[in-house]
This record gives sequence, C-alpha cells and structure tokens, in this order.
Amino acid sequence: MSDYDGSPAEITIEYRTSSSSSRRTATSTYVSIDDKTPSFDNGIAETDITFKYEYEYRVTVTDDDENVDDYKIFDVG
Repeated sequence: MSDYDGSPAEITIEYRTSSSSSRRTATSTYVSIDDKTPSFDNGIAETDITFKYEYEYRVTVTDDDENVDDYKIFDVG
C-alpha cells in the first residue's frame, strides 16, 4: 500500500485467540485487506479490513517516510 504521496506504507495484522495466547501473523485465512483502493484525505488513509474470526486483532501501520508507526487493537466478537 502507498500513502497519499506515493511513499510505501505497510499494514501488519496480528491475531490472538485469547488474552493469554501469543500474537501470530494474520494470513488471508484470518483477514482480508482491500489494499488496491485506499483513499486519502488530508493525510488520513482509509481502506477496508475484514476480520474473518472472532479473535483479538492488532493492526499496525508503518510509514517510514513520515516516521509513523502506530497500532490499534480490535476485539471482534
């Protein structure tokens, strides 16, 4: 995925099945990301992520050019 000025932006998604389990990299079996048609408005990127199971997911966005590295946790279910 690229950001609004064409620089690389990376989305990483991890999941865990319970609060006591370790996080694992989420493959397409667990999530789908629409990285073909992201939209950008005033520095805000938007795309669609579908979580396929009722787990806890951590979505991390990294953009080295703008020194952004942040995450959000979603508890599905």
